[in-house]
Amino acid sequence: MSFVFIFNNINNIFLAVWSVLIILVALRFFYPAWVKNVSYTWFVVAAISIHFFYGALVTWGQYYVWANGNTFTQSLLSAHLPVEAPLPSAIEWTRPYFEQPLGYFSYYVFGRLWLNIIILFLISGFFYSVLKLWSFYKGGFLPNGPEIILALLLISGYPGILVLVPLGFIMSIIWFTILYFKNRTTVVPPMYIEPVFLIATPAVLFFSKTILSYL
Repeated sequence: MSFVFIFNNINNIFLAVWSVLIILVALRFFYPAWVKNVSYTWFVVAAISIHFFYGALVTWGQYYVWANGNTFTQSLLSAHLPVEAPLPSAIEWTRPYFEQPLGYFSYYVFGRLWLNIIILFLISGFFYSVLKLWSFYKGGFLPNGPEIILALLLISGYPGILVLVPLGFIMSIIWFTILYFKNRTTVVPPMYIEPVFLIATPAVLFFSKTILSYL
C-alpha cells in the first residue's frame, strides 16, 4: 500500500479506525464478558493516541507533499510567517517561533490540524471534569460513566463533539421523558445517559459535517 494511496484516503482509513474503536466500546458496554479485561481508561488512552498519531502522520504527509512538489511549495517550507498573518491573542506569544524557517509550514498545519485536536482535548477535558465532579457529589452515573462519555467525546472528534454534546443531552431528555410517562404508575427505573451517548456517537461520527452544514 503506497503512501500516496494512504494520504489520499487517510480520512476514510481513520474513519474505519474510529468505527472499530466505537464497536469495541459498545461491546465492552453491552457485552462486558467479551472484553472484560479492557478498561474504559484504555479506550480513552487509545483515542488520545490515535489523535496524536493522525496529527503526526498528516503533518509528515503535508511536509512530504510540499518537499516533493514544485518550486513554490518547496519555498513554503523555508518561508517565515508573514507579519500580517493573524494569531489568536491567547497564543500571540508563540509568533517568534513561526518567524523562522518552517514557520509558515508550522502555522499552516497548526491552524488546519493541531488546533482542532487541542480544542477537542480542551472541550472533552472540561466536560469530563464536570461529569466527574457531578458523579462524585451527586452520583447518577454507571461505574466508569464519565470515562465512557470521555472516550465517546474523543472518538467523535472536532467538530463532531459540538454535535455530540447537545445531541446526547437532548436524546437523554427525550428518553427520560418517555420512560417517566411510560412508568408513571410504577417505580421509575434508574436512568443513565451513557447508553444514549453510545448510540448517538456513531451517527455523529458519520454525519456530523452534514448536520453542521445545516446549522
